[in-house]
Amino acid sequence: MFLIKSIFKWVYVVILLVGLVIGLIIGWFIYAPKNEITKVITSQTILERVAQKGFLVTRSVLVNQKAETKIDQGSDWSNFWWGYEVSAEALMKADVGVDLAALEERDIVISSTEKTICVVYPQAEISSISLEGTIQVQTKTGLLKRILDNNTERDYNLALTQLKEQTSKAVISNNELLSQARNGADVALGFLLDSTGYKMVTACR
Repeated sequence: MFLIKSIFKWVYVVILLVGLVIGLIIGWFIYAPKNEITKVITSQTILERVAQKGFLVTRSVLVNQKAETKIDQGSDWSNFWWGYEVSAEALMKADVGVDLAALEERDIVISSTEKTICVVYPQAEISSISLEGTIQVQTKTGLLKRILDNNTERDYNLALTQLKEQTSKAVISNNELLSQARNGADVALGFLLDSTGYKMVTACR
């Protein structure tokens, strides 16, 4: 009987000790002073965050574009029978921006003392070109071609292709537009990286 009482006594003591330890652990996690953990901002951490955004459209421009296609048959006589010309005009939209997935770690310059981020973006590119509204198409064909090879769908597709090509050339040749589109990425990334406490600057470009 004495042995049983001793066992219960020790079990009781053990339970108290275990409860005390658990209480101390819980109390530590609840009431211990919280030390702020400051995440280190590096070029690699910024790259990992922005590169996943892929292509970033920063400018959309509307161009009232004209295009002409002429298939010369080699002589006035041949053109009279088989000549083919298509003139088109339409409002085209070009989306321009930078490919953030093309960035490398060396393209991102961090200043921990000044709390700044500077990004050297790749050259601005055209993301897409689309038609806004309708195409005004005029065709001029030789007599036999008009009779034997009249195809309005082909004329439309050719006109659209030419309009996109001419719009692309107009945008690519506009250095000021491309520069604005490239630097415009700072605004978008500024919002994305706002939680870091750093600000976007252009000192490295």
